[in-house]
Amino acid sequence: MKSKCTILQKPDGDTSQEHLLDRLQTLIFQISMVANISDENFGSSSGIALKYKLQAMSNLAMTKQRKFTSGMNRRYKLIFSNPVSGMRADDWVKLNYTFTQNIPSNLLEESQIAGNLAGIVSQQTQLSVLSCVDNVQ
Repeated sequence: MKSKCTILQKPDGDTSQEHLLDRLQTLIFQISMVANISDENFGSSSGIALKYKLQAMSNLAMTKQRKFTSGMNRRYKLIFSNPVSGMRADDWVKLNYTFTQNIPSNLLEESQIAGNLAGIVSQQTQLSVLSCVDNVQ
């Protein structure tokens, strides 16, 4: 009897594996609604294009902001309703929360918009267009 000898070789599926990894990475960013900041096309986009790319993340942040505000309101309502706190029960309504998102901005584009608004709107409105100005007054 003759036996057939087969040689085992390492499967060459590098290209399909790389394609699968790239596809999975893309799907992870799509499902989690997070922008791929390490993408080579991300940094070369204009300010408006960056805002569109970051819109899903911004929407998630706004949802978390609403939930956080709701939780803080419930917490302070409970704390202020306690007579030992020394505060009126409805003072929690006067609390204001400030959330600041860390979004990159295009200062050149903003300054051009502010310059184009000269003579049309007030100087305070012009300054409010600039993201680098914290307090317009």
